Amino acid sequence: VVDTTATSGTISIDAGSLVSAAEDGAVVASGTTAGVEENQTLTVTFDDSNASTTAVTAVANIAANGTWTAAAADITSLDEGSITVNASVSDLAGNTASATELTVTLDQTAAAVAITSSALSNDATPVVSGTAEADATVIAVIAGATYTVTATGGAWSIDTDTATVTSGTLATVSYTHLR
Repeated sequence: VVDTTATSGTISIDAGSLVSAAEDGAVVASGTTAGVEENQTLTVTFDDSNASTTAVTAVANIAANGTWTAAAADITSLDEGSITVNASVSDLAGNTASATELTVTLDQTAAAVAITSSALSNDATPVVSGTAEADATVIAVIAGATYTVTATGGAWSIDTDTATVTSGTLATVSYTHLR
């Protein structure tokens, strides 16, 4: 009997569709296969399509139920931007299959955050505002209270009078002016 049945599979990345500098040293790909025997070796390739960088590979063994999880891959050497992830495996008869291509974005640059509102205020519940990368999550600690906000269109603002505190308590300071 000659086995000519093609194998198939899927890929997913634990980091999601965006891989940050905090994650790029240990990116884990996983997925499923069909028609591939247990313990066959699957190869995952991460490629930035830049001829001057070398693609990164990781391997996995196919489990009895067809699932696989590749060893963590260090993709810090790849260029920022689109990273193509492919997986390929052969069954015992030599039928090769490539899993559906997945594209993730590698973003190794930390978002710059700036406070643009005045640092001094006599308001007990000031509005603190600033700029950050569009859609970045900004975590601000103001007088002991932690606030989380999204930089919509690159701008963020926290009205300490109405915003929900994530943790801590907004400290109030009182003073008496002595003459």
